[in-house]
Amino acid sequence: MKQLRRIARPLIVVGTLLLLDAVPAPAEDVTASATTTNQSISLGSTTIDGEQWQRLAFRREMPFGKLAIAADIEFFVNSEGGLSSRGWQFGNFNQVLSTLYRKIYYIRYGQPRDPVYVRVGGLDDVTLGYGFLMSHYRNTLDYPGVKNLGIHFELNPAGGIAVQGVLNNLLDITNGGPVVGGRVAKGLGPFEIGASLVYDVDQYGGLPDNNNDGLPDALEPRIGPDGVNYSQIRNPADQNALNAILVANGQPSIDWAKYARRDSLYREGNRETDSYGMVGADVAMKLIDKPSLALITYGQMGISLDDNDMNGRATGWGFGAPGLMAVVGPVRARIEYRHLRDEFQPEYFNSRYDHNRATVSADSGVITLKDESLNALAGQTLNGVFGDAAVRVPLLGEASAQYQYLHGPTNQQRLSALAGVDQGLLQMVPKLSRIEAFYTKDNIGLYGDGFFQKTVDMSYGYRVGFTLAPGVEMIWSTRWLFRPVGSDPLVVEPQRQITFATVFNF
Repeated sequence: MKQLRRIARPLIVVGTLLLLDAVPAPAEDVTASATTTNQSISLGSTTIDGEQWQRLAFRREMPFGKLAIAADIEFFVNSEGGLSSRGWQFGNFNQVLSTLYRKIYYIRYGQPRDPVYVRVGGLDDVTLGYGFLMSHYRNTLDYPGVKNLGIHFELNPAGGIAVQGVLNNLLDITNGGPVVGGRVAKGLGPFEIGASLVYDVDQYGGLPDNNNDGLPDALEPRIGPDGVNYSQIRNPADQNALNAILVANGQPSIDWAKYARRDSLYREGNRETDSYGMVGADVAMKLIDKPSLALITYGQMGISLDDNDMNGRATGWGFGAPGLMAVVGPVRARIEYRHLRDEFQPEYFNSRYDHNRATVSADSGVITLKDESLNALAGQTLNGVFGDAAVRVPLLGEASAQYQYLHGPTNQQRLSALAGVDQGLLQMVPKLSRIEAFYTKDNIGLYGDGFFQKTVDMSYGYRVGFTLAPGVEMIWSTRWLFRPVGSDPLVVEPQRQITFATVFNF
């Protein structure tokens, strides 16, 4: 009977989903390109919370004039053929809300730079102004394991004040506080002036709490193989006594440091909040303003806004000026001079912010917040250059890169790059449908690390696709991330996330 149920459950799922419309595959990492069709079915494995799951998803963007809904219906199946409750839980308000919005990748009205544009759900790329504070931010870094309910909007009245706003995840309000940002800008002939603010109300809100008990999942009580709650045994004498019993019975002793919860902010589920933000301004002048030919000179600046927490208040500022941006056909490029003082870092809220916002040591359980990385910049004055460029060459592919070099008491570099091969070139290799890759690393040299030495600020990966039949594509996606193991930022553990899927495009 059990075997019958194991076989019947997946068949019921497939039969149910075949009655639904297919939906488009949203980007799963920074290298993912949009599909050429507006609907697809995907079946494959994906990594969620360090475990492999079979995932069946139906995706489609359904337009209704300027309104569009990108549906995302998914089911997770374990190795025994049973259905997971992930995405289908109704135990409390947050679970009900999560269940509902997990069925929608996003709801959108209009397009960016329209007079009115609003997007709710997954945010794949948000930049405020020229990106000094927030650059290419996304709340879909852990998709499909985590789906965030974000908001991004633009109001661009002709001749009026343009307003842009972003909120990373509505549910972070209940976890302590979300990341919010906004920009207002006004055009004055060929000139434009703008002001921006980005603020993380509570960096601890980035730690998942799936059971809603007020304690991050990474700090849940650690239960040993013998059923003992090791996190509750804090007396050294009791710890030594238990180790003696285990050794006498031929079992390994316990590494008590691994089970210690050292972060006093989370003892007994009570803690303070820890916020960090930035405020900035920018000014630009359009020298040439045409669709395929543009030349803009600009300048931007920012100031750290921090609370006076246990790590002290981060104070610092910086500017990027003069800057020059050019668009010539398929080529877009810019370069700017930068000057930074004390605890300030440009593009602080970037595409990897959700991973660095708050991290937990795999050994000690100690929480490290991203604003603590600014401590290494205290008292420093840095000068250097920043540049980025992107190009798309028909029949070859597209590529983009960003590079920053800052000189001071400690030289710092930052590099990110991604590239994809054009479909025209891929047609020369039978069955090959896509090749995409990316690499990124921040704070190079901040901790005395080498250019390609693994740190928490590094990630890289690739996607490869093969055509199995007309309209059927197999996609292999792999991404490496790095988590801190202890207090040394150079000691990390790799985390490989693999997604393997067969996609049916319609």
